[in-house]
Amino acid sequence: MIAAIIFIVVALISSNKVLNDNSIEVSESIEQTVQTAVENWRVSTFAYAQIIADYPVEKKIEAIQNRDADMIIELSEEIFKFTDCDAMTYTDMEGNVLARVHNRNNTGNIISSLAIADAIKGQSVSYVYPTLNSGFSITAGVPIMDGNTQIGVLFLSKRIDQTATVNEMKQMTGSEIVIFQEGEPVIASYTEDMESIGSLPDDIKATLNTGNSVIKTDNFEKTSAVWRYTPIKGRNGEIVGAILTIHTNTSGSWVMIMWICLFFAVCLIITPIVIINVRRIAIPLTKATESLHRVINEITSSANQFKDSSANLADGSNKQAASIEETSATMNETTSMISQNAENTRQATKLAQKSQEEASNGKVKMQEMVDSMNQLKESSDTISKIIKTIDDIAFQTNLLAINATVEAARAGGDAGRSFAVVAEEVRNLAKKSAEAAANTTDIIDKNIYLTNSGREISTEVAKVLESIMSEIHNLSKIISEISTASEEQANGVKQINIALSQMEKTTQSNAAISEESASAANMLDSLTEDLQNVNEAIDLVIYGVKK
Repeated sequence: MIAAIIFIVVALISSNKVLNDNSIEVSESIEQTVQTAVENWRVSTFAYAQIIADYPVEKKIEAIQNRDADMIIELSEEIFKFTDCDAMTYTDMEGNVLARVHNRNNTGNIISSLAIADAIKGQSVSYVYPTLNSGFSITAGVPIMDGNTQIGVLFLSKRIDQTATVNEMKQMTGSEIVIFQEGEPVIASYTEDMESIGSLPDDIKATLNTGNSVIKTDNFEKTSAVWRYTPIKGRNGEIVGAILTIHTNTSGSWVMIMWICLFFAVCLIITPIVIINVRRIAIPLTKATESLHRVINEITSSANQFKDSSANLADGSNKQAASIEETSATMNETTSMISQNAENTRQATKLAQKSQEEASNGKVKMQEMVDSMNQLKESSDTISKIIKTIDDIAFQTNLLAINATVEAARAGGDAGRSFAVVAEEVRNLAKKSAEAAANTTDIIDKNIYLTNSGREISTEVAKVLESIMSEIHNLSKIISEISTASEEQANGVKQINIALSQMEKTTQSNAAISEESASAANMLDSLTEDLQNVNEAIDLVIYGVKK
């Protein structure tokens, strides 16, 4: 109580100095708040850009390669809403716009934007820059990769020369805000008339260009205020703008004194209450931190297991995908061989059918030859009978000739001799006829023998041809069944190839998911570390040391 009274007396004596010093200290704190806000916006914009670019889905990569603006926008517009940014643009490697998520109809080449030019060179950058199309903005440019190949650029920007940003700064600092872009006011929290604010004076601009802030005391709306100009650094550390914060003093020393007295009076009253409540809160908070510590340990253990499992799953999925790819190649070769075998079987079936037809024709011809041999045998039998008749006639003629000779001898004389000569000639003719008939009979008998032999051989050949026809028919039937089985086998292998292709796609998808899970596990590990830091901070508040 005595110390509070002494403090109040000292405050009454040095109130004016306290007011001025306090306002300056507050303005310094405000400057830090402004710088932190701008840096946080830059870091968050850069982080969002990296996350979106570093973890593109397969469809997005395909859409970028196919320059499919609608698909790129469809895959990005949801996450764009969470970035709290004003522009998201995808470009190719020449700076040509592939898609603007914030403005579908705006295209063209924007390689003149330095963030995009830097990202095309493979650099991930983020800085405050007065861009050509986006006003005074925090920009981020990040390469988009497909494996080790860069296929485009993601450009993300958040404008700081807009009402929402200025109002947010005003709420954080409790001050009026004016943003200058290259020495000219672009937006203010308390007026829309930029001409009434005017350009930055040359002396202030010169100081800001050195990287130092400018502070001065002046009136604002008839109230004493501290004016602090904070420089904004751009791409290479150059000053691209400034933020003016106007923090007003209290209206008079006695008001400040009254508030000081009231403050300490309230402190004297509520201090015991606060101590009691702090003790009541400290015990549950201590138990909560202990529980939090146990949970963190469990999360850390689970995160490590998840990380190891995800890594093993990713490795196994990649190996499985490689094995399925080799199996698919082998099945393709097998399919080609089976298709060739099926084609050869079809050709063999055609040849077997043709052989069957030829054998059938041979059987018909052989039957015709057997019939001809039968007819030849019948003709030979008929000729044999005729020759026998001729032989009988010759024999009878020979007998008649002998009788005629006998009668001629009996008759005697010239008539008898003449008749005997004729009878002798007739006998000689009959003899020759008998000899010719005998020779002819031998030839015909031999022909009949050969004909019978040929007939028997023809019959045997016909039986053999019939047996060949039967075997060819069976062979043709077997080849036909083999052809049908080969076609069914080829169709089955095709179905296996299709299934293997689907399995390969699924395995590759699983491998990609496994890699994403591994990335998520790494992120979970990082978040666990952040949670551990929070727990340590709570321990530091409660116990004064890290546990």
